[in-house]
Amino acid sequence: MTRLAISRIAAAAALGAALALGACAPVQIPFAPVADWRVPVEGQRIEAGEPLNADIRNPQGSIRVVVKPELTRPEVFARPWYPPGTGKANPRYADFAIRTQALIEAREDGRKTLVVQVSPTEDPDLRINLIVHTPSLETALIRNAYGPVELVGVGDAVNVHSGLADRGPASGGDIRVRTERAIRGPVKFMTTGGDIYLYAGGDSAGRLEALAENGTVRVSSRKRAVSGVFAQPHRFRGVVNEGANVFDLETARGNITVRFADGPWELAREFDWSGDKGR
Repeated sequence: MTRLAISRIAAAAALGAALALGACAPVQIPFAPVADWRVPVEGQRIEAGEPLNADIRNPQGSIRVVVKPELTRPEVFARPWYPPGTGKANPRYADFAIRTQALIEAREDGRKTLVVQVSPTEDPDLRINLIVHTPSLETALIRNAYGPVELVGVGDAVNVHSGLADRGPASGGDIRVRTERAIRGPVKFMTTGGDIYLYAGGDSAGRLEALAENGTVRVSSRKRAVSGVFAQPHRFRGVVNEGANVFDLETARGNITVRFADGPWELAREFDWSGDKGR
């Protein structure tokens, strides 16, 4: 990893709260059903169709956020588990106190924000699968380590950081986003180790800057032309649909794939989280 990649990822990490993390490598596993691990969502109520922002942090595992407009209130689940090789049995619901808080609060701008925070545990081997279903999602701030991030149906402004620079590539995870909406940013995805996928509507617009420090970058815009293109195997810059906001995508170890096209991205087959990263 170059000094530039380390410094940029360290700067991004400073935007969020410090995360106390264990030292185990990530394991990409499916998001298993978690019906018994529901976390109560406290705080303010939301009206039908009311826009909702999100601030979600998990220092010990994966995050999956799915927009479900039929809901009247967000649903949050947090399921603990142990990766293979630890020799530990997964906790039972009756024996594990969920260390997760979920709250809807009104910020200074008057917009309501769903705040979800997983508290670090004293067991460095333990991982938490965090799943959030929300009736809407306009802007999102996501911070995690030791697991993938998947966002389905997101809005315009999304900021995702996975991993910590001082823990290296093993602390990061894949960032995979798919939405049928045309997003116009700003977008910032950064991971210390993992692939980045962004699938969004064909009318998306922005100034795309993608850097895969030790991988490749692939960009496709089927509906709108891309101007001012500068392309190398590991780097891409270009303007999509005359957009002004920046789409800043960076992985220190992994590949980047961007697709702007109209399609059933949200109804398509879910990303496969199983197996090794292959790097």
